[in-house]
Amino acid sequence: RFDWRAEDGVQWIERADLRTATTSVRLAGRIERDRRVAVDVDLASSDLAVADDLGLRVRRALGNADAQPLAVGGAGTFRGRWIGTLSEPVYEGRFRGDDVRYLGVAWGQAEWAGTTSAREVRSHSLVLRKDAAELWLDGRLETGLTGEQDGVDLGVRLREWPAADLVQALGWDLDVSGPVSGRARVEGRRSAPIGEVALTARSARYARLPLRDLELVARLRGELTEVTTGRARVGVGRVGFRGTVDAEGVYDASVDAEDVELSELFPERVPQKRWGGRVSGRVVMQGVPGRPRLDGRLASTRLFLGDEGVGALEALFHADGDGRVAI
Repeated sequence: RFDWRAEDGVQWIERADLRTATTSVRLAGRIERDRRVAVDVDLASSDLAVADDLGLRVRRALGNADAQPLAVGGAGTFRGRWIGTLSEPVYEGRFRGDDVRYLGVAWGQAEWAGTTSAREVRSHSLVLRKDAAELWLDGRLETGLTGEQDGVDLGVRLREWPAADLVQALGWDLDVSGPVSGRARVEGRRSAPIGEVALTARSARYARLPLRDLELVARLRGELTEVTTGRARVGVGRVGFRGTVDAEGVYDASVDAEDVELSELFPERVPQKRWGGRVSGRVVMQGVPGRPRLDGRLASTRLFLGDEGVGALEALFHADGDGRVAI
């Protein structure tokens, strides 16, 4: 059903009741001569991707040939208003959903209040729940290409949330996984964020290195990230780390290790060729991964190669970034 009329260039949607096998939408309101929109929206869908497509077709039918999808999936209900213009629609209201997918991430259950458009999402309140994980967020996030339309002004609190989801949504190139808890305040752009992050994790992986009891405090300074506090357990040992890394992957950092089991660092090697034994020491690194400049010392009371005892270790080493290490 679609009851529509026009007077003096103003379009009136007196009642629109649109249905598909998975989605129902009710609309009522007006479209001004200058294409400004004020329409009440009541939507329920078991497939938000279909609902997104339906909304896209409605906007195009009403004169917006360049309308773009919101690219959201899952199931849910929305009650609110369609405002803005035909060419740049804005939706404000409340949404509740299950199995919600957005920005390439499956977010689980969602309760949200705010405004959204094809350019950005402004959240007055967003609560996400996935299994035992929870995330609370408020603020603004532009959803365009990284480095172009990627503004961000967000406050985040999270409990046991998968780190890989956050990395994917923010477009960061980090090899990190595991459930994390903590808080963050991020401003600027996703490609050059400014803010502070404080996270903990009972179990996580960074660059495939297994970590336990992780504590991390970092400052985001545009294209530079500074870790001011970092500590974790690796096997039975401990590591502490701090330093900076820029957008090109160039870092200036130090790592202190105490009783770290070497076999934990090389789990992919077959047991017969895997180094073992507990080591302690300090390494200062500068440059890019693979060819860093570094100075360090390592010590161990006993090393193993496979099942063979090798003996004690006292080593100083140095590298100039040319791919060679002097011991």
